[in-house]
Amino acid sequence: VRATIWVSNGNSTGIIFLSASNNDSSKPYYARLILDSSTSTVSGLTCNVTLYTSTATSTPITVSSGQIVSSATSFIQIPAGGSANLSFTGYASSTGLTMRLNMLLEYCSQPGEQGVCVYYPVSLTLNS
Repeated sequence: VRATIWVSNGNSTGIIFLSASNNDSSKPYYARLILDSSTSTVSGLTCNVTLYTSTATSTPITVSSGQIVSSATSFIQIPAGGSANLSFTGYASSTGLTMRLNMLLEYCSQPGEQGVCVYYPVSLTLNS
């Protein structure tokens, strides 16, 4: 999945950029986001990226002034038949920048990376 958004210089931008659905009506699944710091470009970026449902919010991936503070969210439970949104909130330090967050959405059948886990690439390009 790829998405591109424009972020403001110094003013926080918030957006839901993806929704992940659990189409299994009989059991919950578990998900988190993992940032690939080796291929992401974060210079000039301050942001939080979280996963949330109607009942839970993950701890965020955090970038502060171009430095990666936290490279993964916590796992959240996606209820049977429910969904989780992926949310970006952040800003750029100046105009004319292109930043990229390359992430994996880890989706597991059991909590704590147990059971079967699959990984979906998610790339978010940010222009200021």
